[in-house]
Amino acid sequence: MKKSKFPIKKLILLAICILIPILSGYFIATYAYNRYQPYYFGEYMDNAAEDTESKLEAYLKYYTYSYDETPYYEQIVTEDDVHAMTFRIYRAIFTSQKIDNNYEVYTSYDLSYIFVLYDINYEKLIDIQDPTGEATLEYDNLPNIYINIQDKEFDGNSVTLTMGVPQDMILIQDYDSSPETDDRGEELNSRYLKWSQTQIDPDFSDNIEVEVYMTDSLSDEDASYHSTILTVTTTDFYQAFSQIDDASYIKGAAEDNEAAGYLAHVVKTKLWWQCLITVVLMGLVSLSFYVVWNAEETQQATKKESKR
Repeated sequence: MKKSKFPIKKLILLAICILIPILSGYFIATYAYNRYQPYYFGEYMDNAAEDTESKLEAYLKYYTYSYDETPYYEQIVTEDDVHAMTFRIYRAIFTSQKIDNNYEVYTSYDLSYIFVLYDINYEKLIDIQDPTGEATLEYDNLPNIYINIQDKEFDGNSVTLTMGVPQDMILIQDYDSSPETDDRGEELNSRYLKWSQTQIDPDFSDNIEVEVYMTDSLSDEDASYHSTILTVTTTDFYQAFSQIDDASYIKGAAEDNEAAGYLAHVVKTKLWWQCLITVVLMGLVSLSFYVVWNAEETQQATKKESKR
């Protein structure tokens, strides 16, 4: 019987040498995919245009399950005919897992309202706080801003929210805020978009009043001032997801990196070249090993033939 010119031993070794760089590339890809995922949100936000509205839209798309791109309410606040701030209310949908009466898990779609303030002129904010003009703008003593939602039909239904930053940790720069320094020349280091959100209790009616105001204490007895920035009255401030038509809402990622495009981003920016380098290097090592081994095998075979 004629022997094969390409023994099974060589085939197995060749297959191993081919698999090593492929598997190495796969392991590097898996490692890199997991390694860079915690940093994706920052890179995702960096990809948005350098203006507050674009950053806000990017964050809404990342954070919510879906949201209405057209603000539910928007108002440009002025003081002495000068722009003081932009106020918006967004409707957004969030999901959560709940258990029904039969102890079965289901997905709940919850309507939320998001309040934002940006393009803030802090000098005008101080003018609204103190119309007498005696108060000064101090970087470490900026007024606290609150939202009060008051049910116009039921006096007992009221909720107060504090305007801060999203999730108490997300800093979205307020690019067009002003000024850069306070009245003492100190840098204003908290020029970020202001945010608050809430779900409305089902006991509320649709007829509500939203007040945006400043105070130094939420206790009426302890407060030295209460300065209203604006009030909004509306009769369609719905509480439940079933009350709205979300057909035109923008689909969000609900804080899921995959849904926010992480895979395409990490492949485009990192994985392709890291995997390529790994495959090429390991391929060269494997090829070198195979060539050397094959040469030794050929040399040994030649010696055996010469002894016969």
